Amino acid sequence: MLASCYIDAIALAAKHDCHRVALPAISTGVYGYPIDLAAEVAIRATSRALSTHKSVQEARFWLYDETAYNAFSAALTILND
Repeated sequence: MLASCYIDAIALAAKHDCHRVALPAISTGVYGYPIDLAAEVAIRATSRALSTHKSVQEARFWLYDETAYNAFSAALTILND
């Protein structure tokens, strides 16, 4: 379900001719989804969606603290290796 949030967000951006999107760390606040797992899901899903919707040129993650930033940075590094 978490992956579909990111995939749907990119699909909606493409539908509305948006070339850039900003995304939060969905479900990691009040809903308590573990940030390390959420980061990996978010990076994978967003990457897959961007490859499908070429008109969306950029997706940025706007993260609320250093812990979230570090988790997303680590997930990005791992997935790019």
